[in-house]
Parts: sequence; structure tokens; C-alpha cells
Amino acid sequence: MSELVGHEITKHQLDSWTAESREGWRFPAEYLPALEAALETNNVLAYLADLRGAKLYVGKEALVAQLGKLERMKDQLRRQEQALKKLLGEQE
Repeated sequence: MSELVGHEITKHQLDSWTAESREGWRFPAEYLPALEAALETNNVLAYLADLRGAKLYVGKEALVAQLGKLERMKDQLRRQEQALKKLLGEQE
């Protein structure tokens, strides 16, 4: 984490932020990306997305989702094009 955030984060800091006995101490949200990278997980980000009613897609899943979005956009554009052509045909 220290390498990713550009300054030292000690074990003591991590313990302070995460110990059940330490009320009033919270893990700083700005360090979440570094924590997830260090732990090689996306669980926290996926949890936060779920709280907002969203879904986290990573890697190939993200590419497949983007491809599906493009397909839906193409279908919508095709329908709009057909509607415009129909209007133009009726006016000619």
C-alpha cells in the first residue's frame, strides 16, 4: 500500500484503523484502491457498488458488458433511423 499511495502506511496504522476495540478510528476511504490492489481483490468496490444498486465488472466481464451496451445502442440507432426514413417517405 505504501508504494501505491506514495508514503508509508505502517502495520500500526492498519491495526488502528481495523481493530474492533478502536472506536472512533476508521479506515481512510482514499486508501481503499491501494488496499484492494495490495490484496489483489475487488471485494470492497463490489460491495460499495452493490450498496448503490450497481454491479462491478472487471476484466473480460467489463469488455463483454461494454460490447452488450454497444449492441443495444446500435439497435436503438437502427430503430431511430427506420422511424426517420418512414417519416421522410410519408412526406415525399
